[in-house]
Amino acid sequence: MKDAGLRTRDAYSYLGKEYGRAQNVGFLQKGCYNHVDRQKMVKIEAGDAQSVMNCFKKKKALDPMFFYAVQVNQKNCFTNFFWRDGRSRIDYDCFGDVMIFDTTYSTNKYNLICAPFVGVNHHRQNTIFGCAFILDETVAKFGWLFKAFLELMGNISPVTIFTDQDATMAKAIKEVFDDNTHRLCLWHISKNAPSRFGDLNGDSAFLELWNKCCT
Repeated sequence: MKDAGLRTRDAYSYLGKEYGRAQNVGFLQKGCYNHVDRQKMVKIEAGDAQSVMNCFKKKKALDPMFFYAVQVNQKNCFTNFFWRDGRSRIDYDCFGDVMIFDTTYSTNKYNLICAPFVGVNHHRQNTIFGCAFILDETVAKFGWLFKAFLELMGNISPVTIFTDQDATMAKAIKEVFDDNTHRLCLWHISKNAPSRFGDLNGDSAFLELWNKCCT
């Protein structure tokens, strides 16, 4: 299911529905994450990991404000990494009061999750505050990433951060960012809300009011 692009938590949820409930699957969700992580680590070739590090070092030599953070596991194997350049830091200082964190982008051949930090500049254009690749969407991995982001941004938290409706992400945000306002992206709200409207989906007057609230 992972090879088909299904997220680990969604795959586990699917198995729970197939077996009636999660307790009947035969293993815990944590075990599912651990298995997927091991399979991903097998795929990551040492040469590719070294190429990434070489690229970071080259960027650092060309841009003194370029910084990166890398996480390794107990076996000292390359797992998660985050980077930002000098322009990203300057943009964050100017426009970092509101930030979007999105993990819905396509992943690479190793199934690592692309996780950019995005803001909007004074031209109403998206600007990238930094980007990461993480092994999976767990509280621990999100926690490491958010701490790395804060450290490389001078420990200045965004005032507001928009994400999708992810419980693990929300928990990590609450643990790491101080006095941060966490909101859900309008796109995700618009996508998921109709499933809760019931018969109101056929009420044109209600839908008109709903669309008005969303604009």
